[in-house]
Parts: sequence; C-alpha cells; structure tokens
Amino acid sequence: MSSPFLVIAVDDEPAILEYYSYIIPDEFEVVEFTNPIEAISFAKANLNRLALIISDYKMPEMTGFEFRQSLLEQGIDCPFSLVTAFYDKEMATEGMRLKIGRFLEKPVQDQQILDLLATEAKERIDSLNEDREMISEFLQETKPMLEEIEDLILYVEEDPHDIKSINTYFRLLHTIKGTSSCLGLLEISEYAHKYEDLITKVKDAVIVVNQKVIDVLLEGLDQLKNLYQIAENFQPFPTNLDELAKIFEADFSDDPVKVNTALEDNLSASSSEEASKGERVTKEKDEKITVSETLLADFLEMSGELTVIRNTIFKSLTRLQGKLSGDRDLEHL
Repeated sequence: MSSPFLVIAVDDEPAILEYYSYIIPDEFEVVEFTNPIEAISFAKANLNRLALIISDYKMPEMTGFEFRQSLLEQGIDCPFSLVTAFYDKEMATEGMRLKIGRFLEKPVQDQQILDLLATEAKERIDSLNEDREMISEFLQETKPMLEEIEDLILYVEEDPHDIKSINTYFRLLHTIKGTSSCLGLLEISEYAHKYEDLITKVKDAVIVVNQKVIDVLLEGLDQLKNLYQIAENFQPFPTNLDELAKIFEADFSDDPVKVNTALEDNLSASSSEEASKGERVTKEKDEKITVSETLLADFLEMSGELTVIRNTIFKSLTRLQGKLSGDRDLEHL
C-alpha cells in the first residue's frame, strides 16, 4: 500500500509547526522540522511523495532563500512557499529566480494554507501520479527479468563456462539499470550498475566463479527485488545502499574455485580474432556479414532498454487515452 503524500513544514518555532499539522487535512502526512538542513535530507529521500514545502523565511541556520537554493542544488524541485513578516520588490524578484510559488505574509490565514494545497500541491500530486503510473508499468515490465536472472544464476552455478547465460545475465541487468535511470529510479539504477560491474568481471574472466560469487549474486538479486518492492509502494529507499552494494567488491579468491577456463579461452580467442581483422564488422566472400560479439551485445542491450521503455510508454498512453475518451480535440490529435 502506497504512503500518503507529504507536506514538509519548516519553522524554528514549534507552535507554528503544530498549527500546520492541525490545519492541513489528514489526507496529507505533515513532517515538521525546526532545522532546514535536516529537512533537505528528508526531502531528498522522499521526493517521490513530496507534494509541498512550507518554510519560514528567517531561521537560525539559514534564510528561506538559502534553504530553497540548497533544495534546488540537490535536485529537489517541488512546490515551495515562503512565510515572511515582510515582503517587497526585491524579495519578489529573488522569489522568481528561485521558483518560489507563493509568499505568505504573517500571520498566515487558514484559507491560505488550504488554497496552497488545492493549487500548488494538487498540481504536483497530479504530476507524481502520472510518474507513478509510468514507474508501475516499468516495474511490471521488468519483473520477469528478475526471475530470469535467478534462473541464470543457477545455470552459471551448475556450469561456470556457460558464456551464453553470463552474457544474458549482463544484458538483463544493463536493461534494468538503463531504464530505471530514465524513469528517475536512481537508487535502483545505481545498485544495478554496481551489480553489473561484478557480472562484467565474471564475463571478462577477471574473477572466476566460485561459491562465494554465487552467494553474492543471489544476495544482490534479493536486494534488487527489495528495491523493486519499495518502488512499488513508493516508499523511501534505504539510505545505506552504498554500504549494501559493497558485497560486489568482496575478495572472491578465498574459496576453492571452479576455474572458468573455457570462458577465458573464448575471450582470448575472440580478442585475437578481432585484433587480427582490425575491424568489428567484416563481409565474407559468400556475402554473409560477420558481426563481432561485442557489437552484438551492445545492440541487444540497447534494444532491450528501448523495448521496455516503448512498452511502458505505450501502456501509459493507452490508459491516458481511456481517461480522455470523449474529448474530440484530443482524439483528433
């Protein structure tokens, strides 16, 4: 079940924060901060649920303008309203530069807060809901890839020389990494990238497949599934992902190894062949085209990403078409 949308209230006076929690309807979760620096960290971790930020202008740690500037520098661009005891032309000019939606002069009236929720916050929520639909489509589209990866791990455990399974494994992770990045799921993308680095080392015979490698591959897959579950529920991602991803940097040389010599020989032969030809694509006498394995892998990776993105967009457009059916102008377009 997804969590409610958030309103962050920042003020160095606890009584003001209590007022916001009282006046804002229960359909929103109000998170109070007396320190804007702490609010920045929280906002960054919960951006996909954040509907509105209301901040005081004059605070001990920084001004409301400095707070807004820090948010923007960290990519936190959501509706922002500033509460101030005074308002002049200079503030209005700076507010335009910082994309501040509204200035509220003290004392703030109940209706002003409710108007903010009905306009600024609603527009943001509509946008977030559209993003959520796209993300949900992506997760459903790529979930079968996780199941396929699990099967591939078992194949590689059974036969460390299974080059085809290793290449497919790499391609699936690469697709998840690329498409999740396109949709703003940076935590999934970054984790998949570090996971992919380990598969690259196996693929290039930098490390050999042993039980420790298999255990880490399975553990990494479990964590990737957990991240999918978090994304499905639009919950904040763990803040210690870098720490969790350190499993991919372990020393894999301790255990007795199943040396994948066939993989090494194959890579060596492939490299020698490409070096001697001096080109990636050659035309044979019988008019057949020989494509290097590297080029083919690149093509498969890109086509996989494009297929997922295409299917995600198509499903979202189909849903949107259903919502807007009856609008003649839009149907004509």
